[in-house]
Amino acid sequence: MNTLKEKLKKNEYRNWVKGTLGLERTNRALFEYVKAKFVLFTHRRAGPRAHFTEDVYNHIHPGSSCIRRDLKQKLSYDKKDKRWIWKNACTKCEEAFKTILSIHTNSSKTMIHLENCQNTTNVTLEWAIARFFMPKRNDKNMGPDDTDPAAMINLLMNCRLFTNPIRQRYLNQLRKARNKLFHSSDNLVNDNVLKNYFYNMKGLLTDASHDTEVDNSIREVITKDIETIEQLEEAEISMTLFDDALKVKRKAIYEDYETCLQDNDIEQLKVLLKLAENVAADLQFMNDHSEELKNVKIYMTKIEQLQTKKEELEIKLQNTTEIARRLDAKDMIIIVIVTIGLALLLKLCLYFG
Repeated sequence: MNTLKEKLKKNEYRNWVKGTLGLERTNRALFEYVKAKFVLFTHRRAGPRAHFTEDVYNHIHPGSSCIRRDLKQKLSYDKKDKRWIWKNACTKCEEAFKTILSIHTNSSKTMIHLENCQNTTNVTLEWAIARFFMPKRNDKNMGPDDTDPAAMINLLMNCRLFTNPIRQRYLNQLRKARNKLFHSSDNLVNDNVLKNYFYNMKGLLTDASHDTEVDNSIREVITKDIETIEQLEEAEISMTLFDDALKVKRKAIYEDYETCLQDNDIEQLKVLLKLAENVAADLQFMNDHSEELKNVKIYMTKIEQLQTKKEELEIKLQNTTEIARRLDAKDMIIIVIVTIGLALLLKLCLYFG
């Protein structure tokens, strides 16, 4: 197996770093956008797009409303009719729950995890609602900053607020990219795959930036984030970025590990444990050999500079050869003209001699 020192020399490893950090940056670029969309959903009071009446909104807005506490005791699922049943006497919270269900792309029991919403007394109303669309283990999610790429992608896919402005193919491809990047055993990504990852990242954010429901300031921020991601795609990778990417992967592995633990998925747990061990070893290696790895980076940069100079010299040589070839051709023409001129002059001398 290649050591981290050997892998750092590979272009494919640097591609993995770019893909991992690009996905993390894409996720962060969506924070304010997603929050703004849920604010519109909860707070819009008038017009055909208003979802809650004034009475319902005023009732559910405080953290003390019954839809915000002990939710699992107030709902049951009818397996025969495949629908949720509100069991509590509060009709305003029942109406709010039905409204939330209406924007879920798949409101089945398997897609809604009530444990996420069991207690939302300490978060804003919009984020209490957002948690209905997240995968398992988001019961402590306090806002966008706590939302990892997997949770964010699932939220966007499960909520109708986003299915019109954002094309599903970008979300599907980025969900696959997330799992491939974070579950990779060798952290190697080829150029074409990386190009595809960044195409989908930029496509998703471009769609979000074109959403006319949110204000210009949010769209402008997303546009700047797209530019940042484009710069990352072409950037030189520093040792700090290697370290950042490994830490992002470590966090994602532990989150997946907790999910598999709840599902009793023993085989996947073994795979994740091995990945966690590899990441830990790589991070420890970087910590123990930071100076040596800096030298590796310096040498890599020098080699790239030499390669660039070599290519520049080859281009100059080709240009010089071409010029010489053209000059040779001109010289031959001059020689022929001079030769013909001398021959004519000689004939004239002989004729009049």
